[in-house]
Amino acid sequence: SAPASIWTFPIETISQSEGGYELVHQSSVVIPHWEFVADEHGRWSVTIT
Repeated sequence: SAPASIWTFPIETISQSEGGYELVHQSSVVIPHWEFVADEHGRWSVTIT
């Protein structure tokens, strides 16, 4: 399997409250990311364990 890097992004919303607008963190996205070269048929595979 090829080495991967990890991309992370916050999932946030803006809510209006009595004190004004506030940013609310809801969750995080974690995405494994690979740089790869596909074979002659355009295929590529990886195993995550």
